[in-house]
Amino acid sequence: MGVPFTAAHGSIRFSLSIYNTEAEVDFVLEKLPGIIAKLREMSPFWKGRHSGQTGSSQCKCSCSS
Repeated sequence: MGVPFTAAHGSIRFSLSIYNTEAEVDFVLEKLPGIIAKLREMSPFWKGRHSGQTGSSQCKCSCSS
């Protein structure tokens, strides 16, 4: 995709089609925040970039969680 490793490391790509159901999308939306939180805990890139001040002006990233 031509992006730096650190950007790809923090990316999720979804592919949807006409065959996906609304229930499947709702399931992913329900589970995704918990999965993202666990991955952020494990990521050395997140820890190095995120100051812990989620959503504040002191945060170095554009997080909204």
